[in-house]
Parts: sequence; structure tokens; C-alpha cells
Amino acid sequence: MSTETELKYSAVPGIFTDRILCSDMISSGVIENSHSVIDMKAVYYDDAAKTLAGNGIGFRIRKENSQIIATVKYTDESGHTGRSYHESAEGLSRRSEYNLPADNENADPTMFAGIIPNRRVTDILCGLSLIPQFTTEFKRELVHVKYKKSVIELSYDCGLIYSTSASRDSEDVRSSLSISEIECELKSGNEADLLEFGDVLASEFDLSPLNDSKLKRGLSLLTE
Repeated sequence: MSTETELKYSAVPGIFTDRILCSDMISSGVIENSHSVIDMKAVYYDDAAKTLAGNGIGFRIRKENSQIIATVKYTDESGHTGRSYHESAEGLSRRSEYNLPADNENADPTMFAGIIPNRRVTDILCGLSLIPQFTTEFKRELVHVKYKKSVIELSYDCGLIYSTSASRDSEDVRSSLSISEIECELKSGNEADLLEFGDVLASEFDLSPLNDSKLKRGLSLLTE
């Protein structure tokens, strides 16, 4: 288990590679051999009544290059109707996150039984018949940056969110949303360093906080 603490910003295509990675602020702190590019495709699941979303729980199966990872995210308030893990303020979010390797891309939330300590979350998660809701498909470019006493994963995601009824190449713009966002995730150290790093980054490159998670944006497709 880890606590995911991250900042998220809207970004225009090209700014990450052409400007941010080349800047003195980032290039001087990049940890050697930390640069990578990952193709990601995730399917988000819920039941027909959207019970997980209504209780602030997220469950997805994501393929990262050739590796398949099952993930559950929630906050301490999850498990209560109306609570939402996918909301943030000024781009900052904090969530409990559990990741397990999966043998295939089929949803099996029972694999988290006995692992997640929040009984409300596991009771809800393991008691549902889950079906695919929407898909995210994007390329992530990332580096790890040493900033003061912390290590921050700085990444750029570019791709699409599309509903299960649509396809990756659908021409119906109502069934898809673009992804073009920068994330700063605290890997080790303290939150104060992350916040300062984010402030400097946003100021230097005129970035706007992004408060809606991929889950929240994907859910919006299902209500339109």
C-alpha cells in the first residue's frame, strides 16, 4: 500500500519534451536513468448502479507496456455514499492506493480481500458484479527529479478517455475526452517540497491546476 500524493496540471502538447525537460530547473535534478516512456491502457470498472463511484472508490485494470496491474484507490472517507476520491483542490490529491500484478485483464476485485484494511471498501468492492465503464489510453513520459529532500516523479500523459461503447478511433467527440496533463507525484520525502516544486513549475511554465481525475472525467462521459 502507498499513499498517492500528487499534483496535476493541464498542459499543451509538446511543452513537456520541448520546454520542461530541457529547463535548468528539471535537467539539473533529473536522476540518472530515470527517463522512460510507457504505453498505458486502463479499463475502469463499476456495477450498473455506479456503486463504487457513489462511495468514492476507484477500481481499474491497467496494462503498462506488457505488464498488467490491478489498482484500487480511495480516501479515508471512502465507503460512505457521496464521498469521492477523485476530487482535489488546486490540483493536489491524496489517496490510498493498492496495486497488485494480474495474470489477465479480467476484473477480479476479490484479489484485494485481506489486503485492504478498510473493511467498508473491501465489502463494497468484493460484493459487486463489475462491468467495464470506460477506457483510458495514453502514452506517459516520465522522469524522477531530486528536489531538496524529496524525489518527485514528473510525468506527462497524452491520449484519450473513451466510453466502453465507443472505440479508440471513434469520430463521435461526445464519446471521448482528450488527455494532456502533467503530474508531479511524491515518491519519497515530504509534501512541502512537492508543493513548492509544483508552484515553481506552474509559475515558470504557466500551468493551470487540474482538479478532475481521469476517473471523474471518464464518469462524465457516462452521464452525457
